[in-house]
Amino acid sequence: MKKIKITLSIILLAVFSLMFTSCHRARPLPKELNGKLYLSQNLWYQHPEKIYSVSYKTGARLPAGTEVHDVKVSRKAIYFKLADSNQQYRIIYQQKFSLIPVMQFADRLFTQKNLAELTKDFTPAEKNCIKTGTLTKGLSKAAVLVGYGYPPPHRTSSTQNNVWRYWINRFMTQQLIFNDKGKLTSF
Repeated sequence: MKKIKITLSIILLAVFSLMFTSCHRARPLPKELNGKLYLSQNLWYQHPEKIYSVSYKTGARLPAGTEVHDVKVSRKAIYFKLADSNQQYRIIYQQKFSLIPVMQFADRLFTQKNLAELTKDFTPAEKNCIKTGTLTKGLSKAAVLVGYGYPPPHRTSSTQNNVWRYWINRFMTQQLIFNDKGKLTSF
């Protein structure tokens, strides 16, 4: 009886160890996202290996529509490389701020549409703001999502709201206000 308990304990320990370690292992995106992938939004960073999922709006910027490859997702990070570079980028996924599963976050971040396809319905002014990573009054919510990214859900519960809050850095936030027609009126 004692040998059976020890054997069962060892088996359970092995199973839990396997489950725990597999949760942290980076996995490629699902097969339906094979092919060319692009950033669906502008992405700011100070260090390529330490980009936070709240997406601080400071430092260098990877433009929306940038082609990426070798995208892998783990429970706590998203890894990718630029198509024209071997530079590795890592987004540190912060569940407590993102409030959505990491795969849903990755799905928002990457698209199979290039920049022309992403911005085909936008005005020339909106396209310019997306290209420069800037804001101006009159931008549609859709253009802000591409040009500035999704607001962190822990501060903006829905993009249907007319007030969105972004983090500039760890200590400063920026509030964007839209009118009832979904146009940016204040930032």
